[in-house]
This record gives sequence, C-alpha cells and structure tokens, in this order.
Amino acid sequence: MLIWSCSTHFQVILIECESVDDIVFTKDGRYAKGLNSGIKQVNEWKAYIENHKLAVQANLARIALKKDVLGVHKGEVRNDRGG
Repeated sequence: MLIWSCSTHFQVILIECESVDDIVFTKDGRYAKGLNSGIKQVNEWKAYIENHKLAVQANLARIALKKDVLGVHKGEVRNDRGG
C-alpha cells in the first residue's frame, strides 16, 4: 500500500505482491490462482476502507503527522526543485 497526503486529501494505492515465480494466466488465458487471490485481497482492502472511511482517515492523518518526512509541521518544508 502506498499512501501520500495532499493538502485536501490522501492518495492510496493498494498493491498485492505475489511471488515472481507465480504464473499470471492459465494456459486458456484465465487469471491464475495467485492473480485471483491478489485481486480478492485488494478488493477486500477497498471494501474495508469504504466501510470504515472515518477511522481510516483518522489513522492516515495520525500517521502523516508522525511520519512527516517533508518537515511540514516542523517548518522545514523541502521540495525537489533545484536552485
């Protein structure tokens, strides 16, 4: 899961990692077991987030403040612009 906060919202990308040795598709072109499992997991995460939106938002805000790597709340804002 990748999470980053913007001034008005959080962006969340859900990623389920499977073994690189797993096949993705069966011989007849259908999703293989591992891919189906990964899709199911991501859908479960999405449903949880939708069903517990306020709690998830509160936790993300708490984590963003605690892990403030940009120094926004310390007055040390950094950016990637040179010069």
